[in-house]
Amino acid sequence: MTLLHGGQLPRFELDFQPSAAFRIELPPDLDYLDQQRRLTILIPADFPSVLPRVFIQPSAYQKWPHCERSGLLCLWPENNEPQASPIEQIVDMIFDRISYVLHLVHPSTDDVERQSEFESEWLSYWPPNNPKKYRGHRSVLMLDVPDGLSQLDAQLVIKPGRRERSERSKMAQWDQLVLVASDPLQMERWGAHFTRLDDPEAQAVAIYVPLTTPLPVGMPRTLVDIHSLLDDSASQLLSDTLNSASVKRTYVWVIFGATFEAGSAYVAVELKPHIERWPPRTGYRSAKETRNADKMRPVTWAPRAIDVMRADRAWLLDRAIDQKRLSLRTSRVLLVGCGSLGSLVGEALVRAGIGRITLVDPDQLEAANIGRHVLGVDSIGQYKTAALARHFERIIPDVEIIPVKRKLEDAARAEVDISSYDLVISTTADWRCEQFLLDSQFGVAVAPPLVCAWIEPYGVAGHAFLRRSKHENFRSLFTDKGHFHRRCSVWPAGTTVRNLPACQATFQPAGLLGIQPVANMVAQMALASLQSKIARGQLWTWWTSAAGTREFGGEISVESETLSENAINKIDWSRLADLHSKNDDPS
Repeated sequence: MTLLHGGQLPRFELDFQPSAAFRIELPPDLDYLDQQRRLTILIPADFPSVLPRVFIQPSAYQKWPHCERSGLLCLWPENNEPQASPIEQIVDMIFDRISYVLHLVHPSTDDVERQSEFESEWLSYWPPNNPKKYRGHRSVLMLDVPDGLSQLDAQLVIKPGRRERSERSKMAQWDQLVLVASDPLQMERWGAHFTRLDDPEAQAVAIYVPLTTPLPVGMPRTLVDIHSLLDDSASQLLSDTLNSASVKRTYVWVIFGATFEAGSAYVAVELKPHIERWPPRTGYRSAKETRNADKMRPVTWAPRAIDVMRADRAWLLDRAIDQKRLSLRTSRVLLVGCGSLGSLVGEALVRAGIGRITLVDPDQLEAANIGRHVLGVDSIGQYKTAALARHFERIIPDVEIIPVKRKLEDAARAEVDISSYDLVISTTADWRCEQFLLDSQFGVAVAPPLVCAWIEPYGVAGHAFLRRSKHENFRSLFTDKGHFHRRCSVWPAGTTVRNLPACQATFQPAGLLGIQPVANMVAQMALASLQSKIARGQLWTWWTSAAGTREFGGEISVESETLSENAINKIDWSRLADLHSKNDDPS
């Protein structure tokens, strides 16, 4: 080991200034490739708060596991570096990791063990060692995951916020995305949110190829290398696709997928058509002859690695962790009320994976709503339902949103069939609307579950009840005028409603911070109902705290004394049955 000082310090791309370095010469018999290398350990001035960097020279990228293109050894996974410890312990850990890497590349190490280590970080080794020649500038946005080998629709679009450029340049390609999908409907819904590139390449196609082990380390550099990874059926599909694309001189994208213990991973190769031109000719009809000759000349394909970004539903919702969420795609929800609470609940349901939501609200967005609504200034004066539909479709393009700009009572007599939904949610805090929903359940043999939610003044508490059976008498929890018997707060003035100097111009004070936890609670209740995790009706209450209530001039009620603060308190219908004062069944 050699200690380096001053001008002896090697130059690497670092995020710190090294104060010292150690160099270790590695003989060829330690490398399964039989190559002489040297190990350089750079010590930062802020060590041990900043960990040393270890480089291998010449770079063993795609030859040694855990070696990056620069030669930097990736000793620990991201965000898993050793925390503050005694210096001696950190030094021991660094040399333990270096020893492990040297073990992997030792000639005595089994090739299977080394290959397994490569596959554990497969995505890291896919980019080429020569990025200028083999690196593409576009990215693939994969809208769904095909079941197996298949040809996909591909569309070249401009990234949001970028402008199409008249010239074709490498810099312009950084502004482009390649949308690929096996489902034409997915392509249509996602494509509506991008500007399509007016170019023949926009009509190109892609193919999806599932790979089996052993996986290649690094991208294939030639078309022959690509074919070597494929079985007969995949190789034939690629050949047919290239033959078709060669006529139009369009690009072809090949997406590879591999399955690992931790999930699936995807990479892509862009195949660019290349035509070797004849020397320019002069004279009569020379241009026409050149064009005809170009059509007859064979096309060669130059592979380039490009990034793949997953945008399939499972990945967007929770990184494909909970596969049960995918069943929510077929769920149909009727959301009545698109105000502050309703908009937050709707957005949560969209992000949770609900496939179809009907929004019912007759109001337009006012400037006073913006501080506690998901919509912004660009939606002022627009109907809340229509603006929310556009907003939700921008979040998850394949969600189906149906806006209805009416009161529920009018909509139910026209285009909204309440009984056709899997769940009905009301966030209107309007007793007449809630009574209408409660009564509507008696007119059908099988009524959908009903969730009604509302917030107490200043957002100090929020409530939601889930009615799964029309025999659960939640109406008994309210007075004839709709006042809730189990309020958490009591207000000395009797009411907190603010009156503006206009006819029927009133509002209930509440800010976003008070509304947000209640919206989360309502969304949780809705998802639990749709996934059949709740068998009977329940009442959920979000209660902030006694101190929070008194801060706004209120007092706590008797009911709130038994509730947990800053938490969801759940009460089953069987515990609420003794509160019934009358039978809800009109028969």
